[in-house]
Amino acid sequence: MKTNKILSALAAGLVLVGAASCTDKANWDPAPIYSGEEVYFSPQEIGTLDIETDATSVDFKLYRSNGEKAATVVLNSTVTDPDGEPATEIFDCPTEVTFPAGETVVNVPVGITFSAVTAEKPYTLKVTIGDGEGTPYGPTEATFTLLYATKYTEWEQVNPGEYVDVQMGGAWDYNYQADLFKRTSTNMPGIYQFKFEDPFSDAEWEYIITINENIPVTVEGVEAPTYLATLNNIDTGVEVNSDGDTYIMVDNFTFWKNYNPNYTTEQVMKLIERNEMVNSYYQPATGKISLQLIGQTSANFGTTSYSPSFNGEYIIQLPGFKTYEIYAFQDGVNIDATGAEEVVFEIIKGADTYAFKSQLVLGSLEGAALENAAKALAENEDIAASTEDGRFSFPVSNGTTYTLVVAALGEDGALVKHLGKTFTFTSTQPADGYKTIGYAKYTDGFMSAIFEGAGAWSAFVEVQEKEDEPGLYRLKNAYRQWAYENEQPESAMRGNYYLNINAKDANLVYIEKSNLGLRFSPAQGNVFAYSMAAEMLAEGKTPMAIKLQRANGTLKNGVITFSVQKLYVGYENDAEWTNANLTGTFKLELNTLTNQVPAELSTRVGNKSNTRSAAVRLNTPLTSTTAVE
Repeated sequence: MKTNKILSALAAGLVLVGAASCTDKANWDPAPIYSGEEVYFSPQEIGTLDIETDATSVDFKLYRSNGEKAATVVLNSTVTDPDGEPATEIFDCPTEVTFPAGETVVNVPVGITFSAVTAEKPYTLKVTIGDGEGTPYGPTEATFTLLYATKYTEWEQVNPGEYVDVQMGGAWDYNYQADLFKRTSTNMPGIYQFKFEDPFSDAEWEYIITINENIPVTVEGVEAPTYLATLNNIDTGVEVNSDGDTYIMVDNFTFWKNYNPNYTTEQVMKLIERNEMVNSYYQPATGKISLQLIGQTSANFGTTSYSPSFNGEYIIQLPGFKTYEIYAFQDGVNIDATGAEEVVFEIIKGADTYAFKSQLVLGSLEGAALENAAKALAENEDIAASTEDGRFSFPVSNGTTYTLVVAALGEDGALVKHLGKTFTFTSTQPADGYKTIGYAKYTDGFMSAIFEGAGAWSAFVEVQEKEDEPGLYRLKNAYRQWAYENEQPESAMRGNYYLNINAKDANLVYIEKSNLGLRFSPAQGNVFAYSMAAEMLAEGKTPMAIKLQRANGTLKNGVITFSVQKLYVGYENDAEWTNANLTGTFKLELNTLTNQVPAELSTRVGNKSNTRSAAVRLNTPLTSTTAVE
């Protein structure tokens, strides 16, 4: 197709043959039409030329105003790929075209080598008639986009009457249900899309997720087959600043593809791996889609700049699948009359899990060892299965490491899922060298990081100090009191729980990792407190380095305080901590110590109501096998 082609559409029946006289001979050779004289493009037809599967050509039309005579016109054209490189090995546009006499419209075929065409890659075809001289009838120059695009069937609702479950991550932290629709590509096998509405009534966007079964992905801990899932660039409409910037949500693959549009799929996948990111994926066996999303401002779109607060994983559970969920979390300690202790776990099963068995075993189990223990537990006829959620207690000894093994069962009694909770038990008995020194006024700096809009809570709480190490303080069951005063009694756990404060050095005060004795959901588990200074000490940082960053707390004039956002709060099953003490409210006033329980045990400071229910975020199911520390 590299030779110049002349398109001739003269029909045999249109050739005129006649005789004038024996000496005259008529010459019917068509005269050429000069550029810009009367041939033109239709402005309405300049745009995208769709390429069909296995096509050998794609057409555009030329028009002329006077069709009285046959005429030939010269075409000058270029065709390039998105990088501006010539694509003449793929596409071939004629250099001349002929209008038959009596015709004012002609189709111009652009030859295609289909095997060399890249799907969804726009090629640019520029065509000029002659020298491009203007004509009053229409444009003599046109730029077309040649595109082999994915074509789809019509959208159809999936399982009408059932809904897709969407658990939004990042800045949204929201769960909701919606109708689900699906369509399948008619020209590209293995590609299909799911669609559902966003949950915000004032937004005008929807999620369209493309699944490509031609691109398998490997995700640690997720059974294959899993396939690449991508999300179209979504402008959320959330304004960032007065310049009109808005947040745009994209998945990791699309984020890097936008930045490197010429990269192949393999190159983008390697780039994601090098940056220690995870691809979004679809697992057909479970109907689960995991979207690893990144939030960018519209001003930074196509760059590597993004907003960390708007990033997060979205979990989409399609309807029509069984999800054998099982959760377990520590719910305190029982102590009998002899002082023997039993750790209490609450175990909750999902709707599709028929029953479960649980067993506490010595040592730490994970991986294949944990899976084998779960299989043996499921097959152990001496251990009864429970079909109802409940609390289960197990005898434990101080300083011993255990793993709670839970086997989820289907209706046939077979193992369908398992989890393990590894922990080292620390006795809650008072024989640990601490002594109650009285009650002091304490102002919380952690709960406002969980409950948006919550004010600071103050109370007189029980303070204990280690007898042989002055300066080691702990607050006993302070957050049990918080739970009851803030209408969250169901979140308070059994047993004794302490907020541990190390103030041995008055200029380097820190909070050790402390179980607050609260839990808001089985998915996220117990609430823990920590401090930046303790984290830095664990990393080997020097006291001077900690003080330079003002990560330390201080004890001055009998009052312990921390700088803003130098404290942490987190959940048993979360991978990261959240900054707490957002407005610097944390305060332990040891100068108010009294041996008598004050008549007014507590006062409430600030706004008691919450603008966002914690259950919205805390109901997000996370990995159930995270060890308890």
